[in-house]
Order: sequence, then structure tokens, then C-alpha cells
Amino acid sequence: FNNSGVYETHGHIVLAVEERKALLSFDPVHIFSVPNPTEDDPEGLQIVAVAIANQGFMEDTYRLYRPVASFEGQAAAPENPTKLKEPILEEYYLWAQVDTKRGLAVGNNTFRLVTGGTIDAPVFGDVLYTGEKLNSIHFFATVKDADGTLITKAQTQKGLLNDNPTLDISATTDAVAVVACAFVMGYLRADVRR
Repeated sequence: FNNSGVYETHGHIVLAVEERKALLSFDPVHIFSVPNPTEDDPEGLQIVAVAIANQGFMEDTYRLYRPVASFEGQAAAPENPTKLKEPILEEYYLWAQVDTKRGLAVGNNTFRLVTGGTIDAPVFGDVLYTGEKLNSIHFFATVKDADGTLITKAQTQKGLLNDNPTLDISATTDAVAVVACAFVMGYLRADVRR
């Protein structure tokens, strides 16, 4: 792994971990895990989602996969979509897609869940979350739910070289989904508070 971010509460309780595997000729693969302590491994993690980027110059698409079906009758991907030699999951089921548009200083994205279709032609539901990177000297992004209610705020503290934003997340929100919305805005390390 060439970069990793630990998302934790203000009391330093880990909510989620994001790791990134860089590929020489491909877009990076992001791995989201949550704590899963066992007797043998008290600091164990369970992979809950894998994001595969298709990055363009000003627009990116991230497909998020998880190890369980998103809807009844969903087929798993027939091959490992990460293009890594070693699979991260036993089976890959498409879970969601984040579509991102970036400018020089601003950007926005949408998070939609897969609701049907096939592997080659998935059908996505309405936008569940929208992320927006605001024009600011420091990194500042927000994530809102479908009703337009602010549910996450991501910002760096003062300092030119500070690239570790703090994410404040609503208690009723899917942490992995909103972290996915926030991290594609450009930052991979964060302190998450609920």
C-alpha cells in the first residue's frame, strides 16, 4: 500500500480504514475496511467495499464493490475487476457508483446505489448523496443527503502543508458511503467524528 487513511472518532475509535493500491498503468484501487476484532486479532479489519477508479482529466467514475449482493438475484462480477493479481474479495458485487467532476479549485460528485440491471448494464437509483469541494484556501468539502441536508463536513486545519482533513459525519449516515464521497475530492487521510 502506498497510502492509507484511518477514519476515527474524536475519541480515536476507528470507524473505517481506507487503503490504496496503486497500479502502474491503471487507476488506483481503494479498499474500505471497518473494525472486526477477534480473539486472535484484536485489531482485525473486515473489508466492506472496494472502489475502482476510472479517472479522466476532469471527470472520474468510481465503482464500489462489496462481497454481498446489493439486490436479490444480482450476479457477481465474472472476474476480478481490480486488475490486481491477488483478489481482495472472494466475489465482487457492484454496490454503488460515485461520479465526480473537478475544476481547478472546486468539484462535485454524486453517490448512487445499484438497484438492478446486469453486470454490463447496471441500473442505478436516484442520487443518495452529493459531495461538493468548495473554493477555499484550505480543503473544504461538504456531503449532503438527497433532501439537501448537510450530513458531512470535511476540512483541513490551518497550515499550508496540512493534508489531513477532519470529517464530521451525522450519526445516522453510512460512514463508508460519505467517506467515499469525500475522499474522491482529493484527500485520503482523515479524522472522522460522529
